[in-house]
Amino acid sequence: MERGKMAIDHAAGQTDGTSEASATPSPGGRDFATQFMVYALFWGIIGAVLSSRIPLAVGAILFFSNDDFIAWVLRKVGIRLVPDSFGANFINAFVFLTGMGALLVYCGASLPAWLSATVPVHFSWAMVGVGALGCAALAGVVTAITGKLLPRIGMSPGSDSVAGALIRGVVGFAILGLLFLALSTLD
Repeated sequence: MERGKMAIDHAAGQTDGTSEASATPSPGGRDFATQFMVYALFWGIIGAVLSSRIPLAVGAILFFSNDDFIAWVLRKVGIRLVPDSFGANFINAFVFLTGMGALLVYCGASLPAWLSATVPVHFSWAMVGVGALGCAALAGVVTAITGKLLPRIGMSPGSDSVAGALIRGVVGFAILGLLFLALSTLD
């Protein structure tokens, strides 16, 4: 009976009663409070130099759309996200796009003319949802492509190295470029 329990624990990723997720400590509330103060200080200084509140709002968006912070808040509520899944990518993109939409509405009158011409006057939740859905789909496609590409150049697909992130970024921008090129030929 003990052998069967050991096989079930091993299949679940637990060999000695601890899982891999609990082996690496995740940041807690005190860590995020410190990080929030650093963001507020850094972006507040930039805002004071520029005499604007916009850099402070950008810093708040960057803090609140941090993947680790979102996962921590959802864990506190009782929701656990599967890392690098479609749902996690959708929620992260939704939070970021909501923040960016709020920022653009907040500073709409002070935007440069070239940017204000491209910004919609009214944001809707449907626009944010469709944008987040597109971002999550793009992240899934990039993950699938780099999962096949990175091992061919000697890197592990899940590597968090700078070179891996750079390759994922280049692939993402290449896919977006091809998508915009295809859409521009439809006219």
